[in-house]
Amino acid sequence: VLNANDNSYFTGNVGIGVTGPNDKLDVRGSAVFRGSYLGATIAPTATGADMYFYEGNNPKIYLQSGGPSAFLMDVGIGESNPQRQLHVNSGTTNVVARFESTDTTAAIEFKDNNGSAEIGNTGDNLVFFPAGAEKMRITSGGQVGIGITTNTTIPLHVNTTGGGTVIKAQ
Repeated sequence: VLNANDNSYFTGNVGIGVTGPNDKLDVRGSAVFRGSYLGATIAPTATGADMYFYEGNNPKIYLQSGGPSAFLMDVGIGESNPQRQLHVNSGTTNVVARFESTDTTAAIEFKDNNGSAEIGNTGDNLVFFPAGAEKMRITSGGQVGIGITTNTTIPLHVNTTGGGTVIKAQ
């Protein structure tokens, strides 16, 4: 229904570049969606579609399909030509990303076919969790504890279990 107030609605499906649309909005070919400040461009490729999400005229998020699977894609945040599956470019800002948890520890997991390890923070301390157990901590005061993760009050404290050598450097 089109009316004089510039308010329009359609009760069926709308097709652009296609006859007999299958969805409420069925666009075939490239599409650009723009508001006054935000926008998106969707461009088909041989393996799927590339998507750009804009803030003003600057691409902020770029999704690039990477094969026959719709979920295999390269993601660029602040980067229009991602070089990895996730490529974040903060420009001139030094802090590139934030990973946040509302729990007492926030960590990032690294996993391969043989196991996993995490690196994260507890409070203001940097912690290392190979195989899921904390093994090393760098405190906010600059002390390093290896094998001991609490009460590290000297610059370097190395403690081994099972009767090994204990090293304390002051």
